[in-house]
Amino acid sequence: MAKLPIHLRIQASLIAMTISLFFIIATTTFLFLRQNNLNITYERQLYIAEIVRKVIIEDKELYNWSLADFPVDLLAELATRKHCDIDLYNKAGELLVSSVAIAKNSPAVKMINSGVMDNIRNNSYAIIINKYKRKNETYLRSVFSIFQNNELQGFAAINAYESEIGTAQDIPIIISKLLIVYVSLLLVTWGVGLLLINFLTKPLQLLANRLSLFKPGKLNEKLVWEGDDAIGALIGEYNNMVDVVEQTTNDLMKSERQGAWQIMSQ
Repeated sequence: MAKLPIHLRIQASLIAMTISLFFIIATTTFLFLRQNNLNITYERQLYIAEIVRKVIIEDKELYNWSLADFPVDLLAELATRKHCDIDLYNKAGELLVSSVAIAKNSPAVKMINSGVMDNIRNNSYAIIINKYKRKNETYLRSVFSIFQNNELQGFAAINAYESEIGTAQDIPIIISKLLIVYVSLLLVTWGVGLLLINFLTKPLQLLANRLSLFKPGKLNEKLVWEGDDAIGALIGEYNNMVDVVEQTTNDLMKSERQGAWQIMSQ
């Protein structure tokens, strides 16, 4: 099987390398954005949990409510502002009320995991964040304690869906925009590569043409190349060959003339 011409091989290698780099950069960018969005989402959950805890404690102190008496409409208003669902639990981890409805009508989780409650009891400022799935949609559930006068009043949980947070949907948008940039860079690289290939192969093609036309005894034009690179060395060898062949031809013709004069003189 015949090999491809050198300029096509260089071009194919350049394209393969560029495409490989493109996929590596795209994959790295996707993983970075995914991790970055995950970190931002967790930080957002912590921030919202602190605000919800503060508002609940302030309203309890202001109106002297227990967690069971907390109005659903106030929880719903707070949940709407923070784009999440809010659930309130007693000290035993049983659901009291949520931002959707009272306990018996609410679709919220009826009981907090005992391991989560133990972790929070050991650290009253802890906010436990876990990822769950409901109806094929991912959401983050953050559980934290409600303390008043250094006494545990109960627990609260906020649930934020990725569709409402919006961070998961940002990744395809960013990737699509970066894809345009990457494709543009690929085309630019391809164009620059073609110019470089033409720049490298043009003197080689010229040298090949001169060699095909090279004939001893005739005027063979030398090539000019500025630079001490490999192509310059190759062209230099060609020019040396022209000089050597020309000198050898001249010597041979001179020797033949001298031989002819000798024969005639005899």
